[in-house]
Amino acid sequence: MLSTSLLRLSQKLKKQLSENPLSKSIRDLSNGKSTLQNGIMGRLQGEFSSVPDKGEELPLEDLGAALARGHSGNLGMYSTSLASRAIDGKMPGGFNISCAKAHISKAWGLGP
Repeated sequence: MLSTSLLRLSQKLKKQLSENPLSKSIRDLSNGKSTLQNGIMGRLQGEFSSVPDKGEELPLEDLGAALARGHSGNLGMYSTSLASRAIDGKMPGGFNISCAKAHISKAWGLGP
């Protein structure tokens, strides 16, 4: 969960992953810009079923742990969108995310 959160955060802040230390909070990394913080938290709410209150004040490591507790293990909106774009761009026509999930399930027994 932490990796998805960091990826989303890095993209929104326009920073490399390595520029986001786990000891910092979203508030620290966004330099107190509340609009940016609210946007990041809104995206996290779309990805995860439950986001802690005042999550923007938690260190990223603690935020990741809190997000993992209530996560079902299924891809959220953001992860699904990223995976779909990657598959659509690299795989032959007709092979979409549903085909990829079916293949992964059949070949390795992973997934729902």
